[in-house]
Amino acid sequence: MLANAHRLFGISNMVKTLKSIDDDHHKDEAMKSIIFESEMRARYPSHGCLGLIMEYQDMIIESMKELDHVKQLLNLCKLSHQQNLRHFSSSDHSSVPSTSSSIPIFNNVGDFPYYDRNSENNNDTQVLGNLDMIKYEEELDYVKK
Repeated sequence: MLANAHRLFGISNMVKTLKSIDDDHHKDEAMKSIIFESEMRARYPSHGCLGLIMEYQDMIIESMKELDHVKQLLNLCKLSHQQNLRHFSSSDHSSVPSTSSSIPIFNNVGDFPYYDRNSENNNDTQVLGNLDMIKYEEELDYVKK
């Protein structure tokens, strides 16, 4: 640990930094920071802590994209469920066993794509195409009545 700090900052620079700090608690924190920075510089020679920060920021951005995609899919599932409820309540389905409305049943869940952050095939037009198909089926039901 101290070897990396010695190699990166040098003993004289570390001593100067620590002498410029009056509070012992702050000296401890400064030494911890020096050691941490030197460890990060040893692990990530070209960027040090900045490289780690950028890596975490990229992970956060990817996670936010994935979350947005999942929210879109959830909204599509909710819309599909509402349309199924309207469809079944508007027509006579005495032969269909009734289910509790608090338990959603999705018959086409496999039709909706899932998000894979490592895939280049995350195509939102496919999701929107599924929504168009739902609207088209609803229009056909209306015309049949």
